[in-house]
Amino acid sequence: RVLFRSREDNRKEPVGIPTGFKTLDYYLSGLQKGIHLVAAEPGFGKTTFCLNIAVNSSKKGYPVLFLSFEEPIENLALKGLCLQTKTDLKKVKDGQIAPVVFRQKTQQALSNMERIYFIEGGAKTTVPNIKAKALSIMNKYKKDKCLIIVDYTQKWASRIDSRRDFRHVVSALAGELRDLSKRLSSPVLAISSQNRSDRGGAKLSSLKESGDLEYDGDSVWFLTENTDSQTSSPARGINLVIEKNRYGDKGKIPLIFQPQYGLFSQEARDW
Repeated sequence: RVLFRSREDNRKEPVGIPTGFKTLDYYLSGLQKGIHLVAAEPGFGKTTFCLNIAVNSSKKGYPVLFLSFEEPIENLALKGLCLQTKTDLKKVKDGQIAPVVFRQKTQQALSNMERIYFIEGGAKTTVPNIKAKALSIMNKYKKDKCLIIVDYTQKWASRIDSRRDFRHVVSALAGELRDLSKRLSSPVLAISSQNRSDRGGAKLSSLKESGDLEYDGDSVWFLTENTDSQTSSPARGINLVIEKNRYGDKGKIPLIFQPQYGLFSQEARDW
């Protein structure tokens, strides 16, 4: 299979949209069209991890549409600035860092994020709405693909006015997102919650209302605790477990999560 495409300067880039995590891009050949699911128990930084990928993709010139049903979009934008500059988010919110200092520190970070479009999801948000916005930003930046992030699948499904069984609503939404991905030739990175009984594990069956989700996903990732990590508090060792991958092998990637900055990075050791 083709993993990377050559550039004129002889460097290699993944075929799909780069995530900024070298080993993840190796396993997936970048984010290609299809649905990529990421799940974890609360507190493991699912949204923040996807935000890291959004920033990294934007830096590479790709437009990103970040649909949030969880956090206010202003907070997500602030997090994006803090993770790039290693600025303590809590100190910014508490006013311990002067606004003028923060603005000076984040000038370049703002430029890096100019291609990220945050949208606050609501009861009237539909897949056709998202398709129209995605096409608009692809046209603006003259790109043939963009990254679409959904935070998160079950929350969106709960906003859909339907008398159908919730599991069927989740399944139908996943089908619409798959069709969206195919029509735009763009990857959809969708966060999924886990069943309470299986939280913290890396089982496909743990995806809440899993049904067709585990089958619809072209790749499925889990963020789990890395008990072997040598990191010291407040940093945390996290494993990114690729439990399903239609583009290649499954695997486990050790990451370091610095929650005060909202920053994920790959551990120096190889897989």
